[in-house]
Amino acid sequence: MICATDVPWLIMSTLERRLLRGQALDLESAGPRFESHHCIVTGAVGCNIICNIGFVFGLPGVLLPALQQPHSDIPLTKVSASWIASIISITTLFGNFVTPSIMERFGRRVAHMCASLPAVISWFVLVLATDVQMVLFARVLQGLSAGAILPLRSVLIGEYASPKYRGGFLTTVSLAQGFGIFLVHFIGSVLSWQRMSIVCGVIAFLSLIMAFYLPESPSWLAAKGKYEECRKSFRWLRGDEEENELEELIESQIKLRKKREREENGPQVNCVKKLGAVITRREFYMPLIVISHCFVMIQACGNSTLPAFSVQVIRLMMGPTANAHAWMVALDTLRLVVNIIAVFIINKFKRRTILFSTGGLCTFAHIAIAGYMFAKSNNLLSYDAEWIPGLLIVLQFFCIGLGMVPMPTVISGTYTIYAALLIYLFIMLWFILPETSGKTLQQIENELRGDTTRIQDIEATVSLKQDETDTAKSG
Repeated sequence: MICATDVPWLIMSTLERRLLRGQALDLESAGPRFESHHCIVTGAVGCNIICNIGFVFGLPGVLLPALQQPHSDIPLTKVSASWIASIISITTLFGNFVTPSIMERFGRRVAHMCASLPAVISWFVLVLATDVQMVLFARVLQGLSAGAILPLRSVLIGEYASPKYRGGFLTTVSLAQGFGIFLVHFIGSVLSWQRMSIVCGVIAFLSLIMAFYLPESPSWLAAKGKYEECRKSFRWLRGDEEENELEELIESQIKLRKKREREENGPQVNCVKKLGAVITRREFYMPLIVISHCFVMIQACGNSTLPAFSVQVIRLMMGPTANAHAWMVALDTLRLVVNIIAVFIINKFKRRTILFSTGGLCTFAHIAIAGYMFAKSNNLLSYDAEWIPGLLIVLQFFCIGLGMVPMPTVISGTYTIYAALLIYLFIMLWFILPETSGKTLQQIENELRGDTTRIQDIEATVSLKQDETDTAKSG
């Protein structure tokens, strides 16, 4: 006889029951449900981004106003408030440097867990905080975790997901970040910051558990010479419909390993000359130039400013009578909705088209806000109303959710500098940014290397082998 308590267990999928029992994912018996496996991986990465980036960047927006109250348990000065908001920028840099070595040596899965652990600890440190020093220590841990996940998030989705789904799944990176900011602002508006930290800590711990059960990246397994494990992991994620990319991946890694062996067995090259040879390779400096311009673009837009000082910024732009907390939650909701829309339209247009169209709107918003704030501060406005800065901020959030991650600051001079930087960055990216829509990671790598013929050669070889197999079967 089946008891009522058995019903939830029976309706669970096999995968969910295994996870609850603590069993690892069986790569050989997973079956053809590879599209759901994409969602599992993306969900785990998304949960990590919600906790490690969204919560971290959104926390000061609710923590600082609470600590600046007259009867706060932790007295806060303007200097300490600035440190709480900005210290993650320093520790994020250290996290960025740590992750690549862990990814390369121990794999993406281990790096994912290492990136999650400091965030889990930080939230419970924040719960127990009794002074500014403990709050700052928690923020240091959060910055390390955020910095660790930044280079890892796109690598995970890029290596796990199929090219036809990758664009949509990569869009969930921005969606997860926006949802994390919205969630921490919403929870902080209805709970005390200590209880909010408990909720965030529990969610962060669950994301760590999810990372533990993910399979290893096929790309990393192939790079380490574990080709059979690579095939199992790849087919668990993608099924049997993308064998061309699998064989291309393995063949490329085999050739690279043979090349390294020849270099190691050949005459020893001076380390300085070897370093110079690496730096001058196109596949080294081109991705570096593109990525550095993209990161500068994001930071020049003020990505960390409004989530940290949202209440103060909204009051300064709209006036003291504006309901800053309601605006904060409403703008977070707008960003979240536009992020969801972006997930569905990302594969309808080219990446460059989306970037430059939303970038143009973003640059216009910066120039408009800079002009508005300058005119307002110098009493040059013949008409002013709360909806004018509100409309400009809404336009800014629309650009954030759809194709960029920019945020405004309040000083008009800073907006002018940001707009000039954006114009320069867009001009540079117009000429150096390659189109990645529908391409495999190996094809993108070959394009950055400047090797365009090798892709067709590999595809022709795989097709020929397939034709030979079909002929043998028919004979």
